[in-house]
Amino acid sequence: QGYSEAIMDDIAETQEEKKELAHIIYDESLRMSRLVNELLDLAKLEGGHFNLNRSHSSLLTLENKVVHKFNGIAKESDIHLELDWKAKDEDFCFDSDRLEQVLTNLIDNAIRHT
Repeated sequence: QGYSEAIMDDIAETQEEKKELAHIIYDESLRMSRLVNELLDLAKLEGGHFNLNRSHSSLLTLENKVVHKFNGIAKESDIHLELDWKAKDEDFCFDSDRLEQVLTNLIDNAIRHT
């Protein structure tokens, strides 16, 4: 809320500052959306109505996507994220949305509590 007020009250003076604040607002709205979806998923899980949508996908591609998503946040906290992948890139059968959710939660918690 404070970031949007800074834009509305012209506290952010330059276009660059306004753009940066808008980007933060956007990122936070995505985070809030994920939290709501995670709560809905938890309710489904507790109710026994949780389905997995498995498909063949690359674990390396998924992990690169998650690491890339957190690089900016990690740098702000002086944390270096690196994917150390030594295995051959193969396709596996898994629910990419659920695995991304798990990896996102793990990395997010690790950054926040480091």
